[in-house]
Amino acid sequence: MALPDLLAVRLEYQVDRQHEFLQILQSTKDRQLLSGYLERWLLFPEQSAPPDYRHAMEHMTNSVKDMILTIDRLITPQQRTHALVKLQRLIDDIHALAAS
Repeated sequence: MALPDLLAVRLEYQVDRQHEFLQILQSTKDRQLLSGYLERWLLFPEQSAPPDYRHAMEHMTNSVKDMILTIDRLITPQQRTHALVKLQRLIDDIHALAAS
């Protein structure tokens, strides 16, 4: 319940990005220019994000960090070990997928 509600801000940002994407596709015929734009647009979406969206995401990140630190203080050593084993399995799966 302590996490901020980002639904409206995120939806507005997604709609804006979709419009921006369509505009660049319709206005640019130069493949190299389009390729560079899309690479930046996909790899660094935060650079073109509006300030309210960046602020909301920063607030979410800080709230999640606080929640994780609170949970860490409350769990037992057995729960921590269980979580770390599951996390390591997830890391291993991601590495396996990246290698394939």
